[in-house]
Amino acid sequence: MSERRVRVGVVGAGRFAEECHVPGVQAHPQGDVVALCARNRERATAMAARLGVPEVYADYRELLARPDVDAITVATPDALHLPVTVAALEAGKHVFCEKPLAMNVAGARKMVEVAGRSGLVAMVAFTFRYTRALQELRRLLGQGAIGTPFYVATQVHWGGITAPGAALTWREQAGESAAGIWADGGAHLFDALAYALAPAQEVCGQMMIVPREEGSPQPDTVDLATALARLRLPGREGSAGRPSGYADREPDMVHIVLLLSRVGQPGDVGDGIHVVGTRGAVHVSLTRGQHERVSLLRAGSSRWEDVALPEDATTDQPLALVRMMGAFVDAVLRGHLDPEQDPGFAAGLHTQLALDAGLRSARSGCWEEVGQ
Repeated sequence: MSERRVRVGVVGAGRFAEECHVPGVQAHPQGDVVALCARNRERATAMAARLGVPEVYADYRELLARPDVDAITVATPDALHLPVTVAALEAGKHVFCEKPLAMNVAGARKMVEVAGRSGLVAMVAFTFRYTRALQELRRLLGQGAIGTPFYVATQVHWGGITAPGAALTWREQAGESAAGIWADGGAHLFDALAYALAPAQEVCGQMMIVPREEGSPQPDTVDLATALARLRLPGREGSAGRPSGYADREPDMVHIVLLLSRVGQPGDVGDGIHVVGTRGAVHVSLTRGQHERVSLLRAGSSRWEDVALPEDATTDQPLALVRMMGAFVDAVLRGHLDPEQDPGFAAGLHTQLALDAGLRSARSGCWEEVGQ
């Protein structure tokens, strides 16, 4: 392998920049984080000192002006994804952007267009693709281990019981967050479905902002979301036109239930994906790569069996984060993403389409098409 170095600037100095972006790039034998940028220079300076990053900026445009920087990772609130990413691509930098890709479909389309025109690497932070559990789910479904899938239930609970008087985070403010937990977790779940099965085609959702106690700051983004979705399995014949939703008429359709919450008790229910097919079922955990588990129930059996995973799936370390950032550095080194594994901006656009369909559905009370 070439000894070329990939010099990366990280925009954003929040928790995920510290836990994922910076150490993930630094863990790659050819990756260097050369600068950290955030609006709060004091915060960025303190983080840079902790992580051994040599330079700090308060204005991302100054960082982008450096000719020695090869790539940028965007770990900012959602509202800054579009301007930072477009500026980085136009400055000739490869980009790794957090999810959701943008605040809405229009922003995501703009990012896809600029990325395509640039010819540069443009990747989205869909961590679950780099977990051994989701990779195994994709393999099992691909080889027909549970027959034809027809039902999926998936959920994430990222948060706890609301504390009286607690300050709001940026994810609870509509000016900075695309749609609260619906965008934060939903982007991951819709991408996981697309990666393991196929892209969602229709969504029917309901959303809720949970009122805080009187006198506490009140959020204006989604706290709790439940949704139904449908997708058509690839390579199968189905009836033409809009899916009817009836299993007897649509044997190639998969029916999906999604639950996303940031106001539930942490640890009360494990995050995961449960898939039922005509000859069995499979359940996978959704973590950042620690304590992963895949269980398989075969037709005719009442016992779930654990599926063997690589040793690095059973540690207490979030190794999927390291694998994801390493995949970005690898993509920059070879000049393109791995189309079988790495999520490009087109994948980010699909999730944005599904998220926006869910928001439309919550307002209309009807099923809404995801579109393209």
